[in-house]
Amino acid sequence: MDRFNINNIQSELINLCGLLRADKDYFIPNWLREVGIKEMLNRKIIICGSSSREEIRTLAKNSNVVAIVDDHLAKKQDWIFGIPLITTSEWIDRAKKDKSIISCILVTTLRATRHFWRQCVQHDLNYITPIQFINIMDRLSIRGTTEGLMFRYGIDYFKYVLDHIDELMPESNSFVDAYSKQSFLSMLMYRMTLNPEYLEPMAVGRGRYYDYNTYLFEKTYLTLTDNEIYVDAGAYTGDSIEAFLYSVRGKFKHIYSFEPDFLNNEEIVKRIAGLQQHYIDPPKC
Repeated sequence: MDRFNINNIQSELINLCGLLRADKDYFIPNWLREVGIKEMLNRKIIICGSSSREEIRTLAKNSNVVAIVDDHLAKKQDWIFGIPLITTSEWIDRAKKDKSIISCILVTTLRATRHFWRQCVQHDLNYITPIQFINIMDRLSIRGTTEGLMFRYGIDYFKYVLDHIDELMPESNSFVDAYSKQSFLSMLMYRMTLNPEYLEPMAVGRGRYYDYNTYLFEKTYLTLTDNEIYVDAGAYTGDSIEAFLYSVRGKFKHIYSFEPDFLNNEEIVKRIAGLQQHYIDPPKC
């Protein structure tokens, strides 16, 4: 049975929303219910993953974060945000010795989610998933800025979908093809769970570019010419610019890049410099 077919996703959405309406604490883990939500702020917390930095800052400001797990970064540096970096094995050792430690999974990719979740279940750790995290923060009246991905697309989207699910679900019928309907419903389910598994059916691309974040220049949907003008408002470090250049094979009319962060702009210049011998003239800074 295809878990992600339209009927199954619709059933999952209806069932989940029913459970959430019946129990406002549905996404609060049982072990945390027993001790009280506020107790979380008094426990030692180890954050799994270093990419959700705004969420990390907010949690560290309001609780006792003792370490951050990142196998890659831990090889290069000892600290991040003044918090010690540790490896997965170090995390497991500490959490098994001290059962009061809370492991907070703050990652968005499917691979990282599966890695940390598997370790938590295998070693019987007290852990919190991203959707549990944003609900707990909301219950504790702790709000971050709109910079964090989970904060930006988290509790407000979650509440909106829950309150309007009866209006949103029929909107899937406005799409002509089954794939688009499935994608729309999968995105609603993702908003309700922050589980990246629901984004898998929407993955596109080929080879190492097969991902659910590769729609921007996916040729299944777009026909690109040699005379394109590309405007990137919020270019970050130039990753989308690079993807555009690959897609048009360096043949385009103009690229306009806007990025307010000075350090990010430096990264854009470095990225473009590495590509210019293949695709473009030297950048004008």
